[in-house]
Amino acid sequence: MYDVLRGECHQKSLENSSKFITDDMKENMFICCLETVEKMRKHNYKKADIDKNGKALCPSGFHSMLFRCGGSFAWCEPEDKKF
Repeated sequence: MYDVLRGECHQKSLENSSKFITDDMKENMFICCLETVEKMRKHNYKKADIDKNGKALCPSGFHSMLFRCGGSFAWCEPEDKKF
């Protein structure tokens, strides 16, 4: 599963061809994405589903988290991990 997500990071970086996004920004987004996948892998977290409005959805007993950087996936953590 996490290898697939790493592939998604790579694919997202290739698809991001906006003239307003510099190569440095693309690289930072790619690194952020990979760090998200590593966090998820390390703790065995699952990627959150995203609804049509862009809201992260997690099953009952879990809440969504994400890194505050472009390229981050949202993931689901158990409620007992909430601050």
